[in-house]
Amino acid sequence: MKIQGKSINEYINLHKEELVDIIRIYLGFVFIIKGFQFFGDMDLLTKLIESTGLSMGIYTVLGLSHIIIFVHIIGGLFLAMGFLTKITALLQIPIVLSAILFIHLKEGIMSDSLHFALFVLLLSIVFALHGSSKLSIDYYLEHYKEHDIKFLHR
Repeated sequence: MKIQGKSINEYINLHKEELVDIIRIYLGFVFIIKGFQFFGDMDLLTKLIESTGLSMGIYTVLGLSHIIIFVHIIGGLFLAMGFLTKITALLQIPIVLSAILFIHLKEGIMSDSLHFALFVLLLSIVFALHGSSKLSIDYYLEHYKEHDIKFLHR
């Protein structure tokens, strides 16, 4: 089977929105998995927060831990479904940016975790600005037409 460059470009041009949505769904699952990872090991998350060097009390650390887990899991679910995409992606940015500045940069500029976190930050910024495309609840709600749902009318 021979794949020609022109046919790949044509396919990508025809399916841009779907490809963007696949990337959005992937990003949502990244946040969900990270949220459940932190939920399963709260000690790790609290140690990461304490390692930032910022002076915080234990209740602040625990509160931040719960907020981060909630935003990652629920926000990741919303991103994957394409629901409130811009807001959800925007809420992820401060968490990922803080992780980059206070945790991943300590590992060194060439660390894989830093590069992945930068990639996640970039995607979060893109979706905070762009929103979602056709494969999303946002798109459905925006293009909702009352007469399309006949079972509601009697």
